[in-house]
Amino acid sequence: MTRPIRRLALLGMACSTACFGAHAYAAQTMPTNMHDATLPVPAGEEMYEFTLDEVIVTGYRTATPLTLSTDPQRPRQPIPAADGAGYLKTIPGFSVVRKGGLGGDPMMRGMGGSRMVMDMNGGGMSGGCPNRMDPTATYAFPETFSRIIVNKGPQSVRYGASIAGSVIFERETERFERPGMRGSVSVLGASSHRFDELTDVAAGGSEGYARIIQTRNYSRDYADGDGRRIHSGYGRHSLTGIVGLTPDTDTLFEVAYDRSRGWAKYAQA
Repeated sequence: MTRPIRRLALLGMACSTACFGAHAYAAQTMPTNMHDATLPVPAGEEMYEFTLDEVIVTGYRTATPLTLSTDPQRPRQPIPAADGAGYLKTIPGFSVVRKGGLGGDPMMRGMGGSRMVMDMNGGGMSGGCPNRMDPTATYAFPETFSRIIVNKGPQSVRYGASIAGSVIFERETERFERPGMRGSVSVLGASSHRFDELTDVAAGGSEGYARIIQTRNYSRDYADGDGRRIHSGYGRHSLTGIVGLTPDTDTLFEVAYDRSRGWAKYAQA
């Protein structure tokens, strides 16, 4: 039993001596100013210079690591998203379970459904079907909202307890300083008779405003490469009415009404 112990002891002493020698060599050769440092090249070896390829990193700029805020009204490629899930799937950390030709059930970090809170313009929504055939994000037309806020994880309970996080769709109507009217119209057409329409009109003055938002999305079944019709058509119509009173610069009374209906064809077995 004495020989193995002596061998281990000698091996430990050799490793300690080698580490001490390497540390002493580094302390003697490394310069004190690392900004202008050039490491010495051992005798008999050549120094090679090379340049790494350019790397482009893209992503969303966030104020905090767990909160992301984005403007859904900014130009977007390739085409504007038709519903909330279509917009959320472009944000890192999200995936979407398709529901027919248009809708989708978003998932954050692999979790969705009741584990992710969705709030639209101050009201919580949980969808119209417990089997997730009618997900909440289907009712959110991104361009009609001012901002989309994503809170990752269960840290924030401002909008209710959640495991995956929360998605907040906020709509804010700009006040009128003088009597007037403003609005916007967006129309998109594509193959398979796809048609998207957005009409947003607001009128008012310094004491208040009225706003009407209408969205329509329709598409027929598309054909595959062999010309066979695929069961995938859909249609949706949403209408929003907003009335706001602004008696002074720090006060706002607002009443909103939202109505949405639609249909979708699901894949056939």
